[in-house]
Amino acid sequence: MAYLQDIRRKIGEKEGLFSFSELHLLNGERCVIAGHKGLFSVAEDLVVVRQRVGRVAVRGEGLRVLSADPCEIELSGRIFAVEYLAE
Repeated sequence: MAYLQDIRRKIGEKEGLFSFSELHLLNGERCVIAGHKGLFSVAEDLVVVRQRVGRVAVRGEGLRVLSADPCEIELSGRIFAVEYLAE
């Protein structure tokens, strides 16, 4: 979280500029997304997670949701790409 705080301080906070999410990719086999706003869609090759602003798409093979709570979503599978989708 310190990274986002540093950026906000340097360029100034603007409403909607940051999604306030964190994404951790572990060995291309696990992904933890914190600060999400829920799941948008789930399939074996694509999981889309809502953020405060936009969405995050996780593309891969054999993807599945290991856990989902109001704070974090944990995914597993073979992860090929993670991309931000602006709304």
